[in-house]
Amino acid sequence: MGADNNRSMMGTLLTWIFTAVLLIVAIKVVFWVLGIALGLGALLLMIALKVLPALLVGWLALKLYRAFFGERRSEEPGAF
Repeated sequence: MGADNNRSMMGTLLTWIFTAVLLIVAIKVVFWVLGIALGLGALLLMIALKVLPALLVGWLALKLYRAFFGERRSEEPGAF
């Protein structure tokens, strides 16, 4: 009876150790995925904060140009 109790206790201990190792691996994977997602998000935000102001200035310049000079279309084919 003592040996069975010992085996049962050993099996329970191994089950808990295995579960703990799996939990640690799962937490590492989750944090790895979160790190990649946050890193990509930060990179995209940084790019957007550099590119969007330039696009906005260009768009406003084009609107002002069209407001003052209108849209002139040349009669020649292929001309701008």
